[in-house]
Amino acid sequence: NEATGRGCLIALQCYLAKKGLDIKNMTVAVQGFGNVGSVGARLIAEAGAKVVAIGDVAVNLYNPNGLDVEKAYEYANSHGRSLVGYSEPGMTTITGQELLAQDVDILYLAALENQLNKENMEHVRAKIILEGANGPTTNDADKYFFEKGIDVIPDVLANGGGVVVSYYEWVQNLQRDSWSFEEVDEKLHGIMVNIFKNTRDAAKEYGFEGNYLVGANIAGFIKVAD
Repeated sequence: NEATGRGCLIALQCYLAKKGLDIKNMTVAVQGFGNVGSVGARLIAEAGAKVVAIGDVAVNLYNPNGLDVEKAYEYANSHGRSLVGYSEPGMTTITGQELLAQDVDILYLAALENQLNKENMEHVRAKIILEGANGPTTNDADKYFFEKGIDVIPDVLANGGGVVVSYYEWVQNLQRDSWSFEEVDEKLHGIMVNIFKNTRDAAKEYGFEGNYLVGANIAGFIKVAD
């Protein structure tokens, strides 16, 4: 259940470690509160970040002092994966575009594709974009963010945890074996750290240092070609 969200957390932690940043000093806005968004938000909050905004297709919630993500996670999971009706002290509602424009350290995208595009990319104030969804940032926005120094941890890197653990399920089935949560978590962590390193190194080697999207694609192409 945690595979994709946990993979996003590990990718983020690798990035922050490379930059010498502490997740405990980070503020986060989360678009999407399904499996990837809610699990990822809960794990990021557990790691020490302050999640100030969360939202789903129906409602977007904001608290500058931080939201109780664990409480919101439990509510959504007992109300059809919906945040409608959820409340806590100090919380207000905002629009979806206001969530995307929050002045936070990390914007965690875990909803639909093409959410950041020509129409709204200039309104983004986050310093880091973490892509849990598939293709939430258009090509125009990717180029704009790179030029502006806003780092994008791309979907092909960040949300790979779901694919990794699906592969491990397949391997276990073939072997008629069953691994513990701790074993799978350790394997996932090792794979995600290696993927980040390969992405970073490929970007640097081929003259695209800091562009994780290009680095991930180069690393993938080289692996397949080899």
